[in-house]
Amino acid sequence: MSDSFVTKSLDSKQQAYQYLCQDLFSRSKIGPVFYTFSTVITGFLADFHTSLPLPFIVATVLLLVLAIARLVSRPPENTQASLDNAIKKHWILVFFCVVTWSSFFSWTTYQLGLSSAFIFGLVSTINFSTAIVHQYSPQLKRALFCSLLCLLPTSATILMFHPSLDVAALALLLYTPYLVITAKNSHQEYFDHLNNKLKLEAALVKLEVLSITDALTGLYNRREFNRRIECALSDRN
Repeated sequence: MSDSFVTKSLDSKQQAYQYLCQDLFSRSKIGPVFYTFSTVITGFLADFHTSLPLPFIVATVLLLVLAIARLVSRPPENTQASLDNAIKKHWILVFFCVVTWSSFFSWTTYQLGLSSAFIFGLVSTINFSTAIVHQYSPQLKRALFCSLLCLLPTSATILMFHPSLDVAALALLLYTPYLVITAKNSHQEYFDHLNNKLKLEAALVKLEVLSITDALTGLYNRREFNRRIECALSDRN
């Protein structure tokens, strides 16, 4: 068996886990930036920068710190400890972004009720919850948890303190089953694609081995022998 085959033949589950970690890392890189922008715009529409600056500043600074931490982070190495650490950091980031935004927007809804800030924040909340179930669907349960954490506090705030806006709360609640169905479909599609990718890579490795070995003996063929001789002579020179 060739050295290249030994090098490239990784355990399929470990390789799938590596791809998943890399995907989650790349998909979560920009999200905090949009949370920050939405918080700033919502706060200015609500005039919080003059009337109630402290909660507005706290939410903005926290999201800005999370965004910077994500942007300056580096991709994980392909070791179990590094990959596990990357997964943990990813979900901590997503959780705190969602909690910060959801708390800020629920507080905005409680303070103002129907307003331009509420309308903008409501659209942003729906966008965030949808993005979560699409982007992070490889880990379905966590994605659904964070998506619902984005929607439900606002719905509860509306129902408890602004019954006149109960239509908006009803719309959010009716949107929840769609998110669940979409998340399940995205989850299945992701792993179907990943499975096909792993099968293709395994087939390419097998094809490479067949191209440099003799089918009967399993030894290197003449073409590979000549290539190695040339490499050895080149290294010697």
